[in-house]
Amino acid sequence: TVNVDDLVEVVLPWGECARGLSNDDCAGAIALQVALAPAPPAANNYSNADATNGSVPGPTACLSGGPTNFTRDVWFKHTVPTGPDLAGHILTFHLCATPDPFINTVLAAYTGSCASLTLIECNDNAPTCGSNNLRSRIATELIAPGTTVFIRVGSWSTSATNQGPFVLSAQAQAITNDQCLGAVEIPIGGSVSGSLEDATQDFAESGDGVSMGRSN
Repeated sequence: TVNVDDLVEVVLPWGECARGLSNDDCAGAIALQVALAPAPPAANNYSNADATNGSVPGPTACLSGGPTNFTRDVWFKHTVPTGPDLAGHILTFHLCATPDPFINTVLAAYTGSCASLTLIECNDNAPTCGSNNLRSRIATELIAPGTTVFIRVGSWSTSATNQGPFVLSAQAQAITNDQCLGAVEIPIGGSVSGSLEDATQDFAESGDGVSMGRSN
């Protein structure tokens, strides 16, 4: 018999229990904390200890040694919000602060649905990322508002020690029509209304070679 007075609560670190990971498959992807620049990236602490090898093939475009080296993968997601004048987000994710012994990571981002994923970015080894340059970093192109991005974290190879707690850092840069990348389309013969209030100064040359002031 067990005396209920002897029961204790065990709190496991790093955001997930070691077995039965809820985000072991895409369908269980966990919503990430993503910081909006200029704030520093949000640090998401999780673990892939004892995660299974997923059914989604590893991305061959960026994975040294072949797709079978994307192992013990776990999944996360982020949906770009909607808002006035928001053209979308450029998203950056990295594993550079992941502690030893998880020294060799792989990282990928997808759009679409879990049943039909489209790879948009992936990385195996990123220069100046971690102490050994074997951890991973990716940055997306402009992602439209309302789009969900799935982020996949895994171990490179099946080494027994290359798994465990990791730090997935996440940051978003909001793109509006204050930047060329977020330019608003104007139909031929149409018009738009807007304001220069709070617009930042651009330094692209104008037609007469003089730098422009505020613009959007």
